[in-house]
Amino acid sequence: MNCARVFIERVNQRKGEEKKNTMASSSSSATVAVEKATSDLLMGPDWTMNIEICDSINSNHWIRKRGKGEKDSMQPKDVVKAVKKRIQHKSTKVQLLALTLLETMVKNCGDQVHFQIAERNILDEMIKIVRKKAHMQVRDKILVLLDSWQEAFGGPGGKYPQYYWAYEELKMALIYVRPTAKGTFN
Repeated sequence: MNCARVFIERVNQRKGEEKKNTMASSSSSATVAVEKATSDLLMGPDWTMNIEICDSINSNHWIRKRGKGEKDSMQPKDVVKAVKKRIQHKSTKVQLLALTLLETMVKNCGDQVHFQIAERNILDEMIKIVRKKAHMQVRDKILVLLDSWQEAFGGPGGKYPQYYWAYEELKMALIYVRPTAKGTFN
C-alpha cells in the first residue's frame, strides 16, 4: 500500500513537471515568435509571422502535449506579455511592428486575446506611450487602434468597456484629435 502511494505521488509530480515545462515552452516560444515578428531588422510587417502567431493562439485554447512534428501552441497570455514588452521598446520601428501585430491579433484571435490585452494592462501602456509624446507615427497608430477597438467592442456598455475607457482617457486629456480627411491628426 505504501508503494502504491509513492508511485501515485511520483506520477503526479511528473505530471506537474510536464505541465510546467509545457508552460515554459509556450512562454519562450511566444517571446521568440514575437521578437521575430517585431525585429528592428524588418523592412515592414512580417505578415506570415503575424498570422502564424494568430494561428498558434487559435489552434489550442488549453495546454496540451504536442504530437510528433507538431508546433508548440502559444498561450494568449504569453504572446500578449511578449507584445507588451515590444511596445515598450525604445525603437519606433519595433513599437510600430508590435502595434501592427497587436492589431492583427485583435482582428484574428478573438475573446481570449481581447481579454488578455485588457487584463495585462496593454491599454494603460498605450496611454503612457502617447502621454510621453511618442513618435508621431506611434502616437497616431495607438490613437487609431483605441478608437476603432472601443467602437468595435460596443463602447462603455460593450463586452470590454476597458477599451472605451482607455480611448476616453486619451480624449479627456486633450491628446486625441480627430483625423482629417487625409488621415492625419491635427
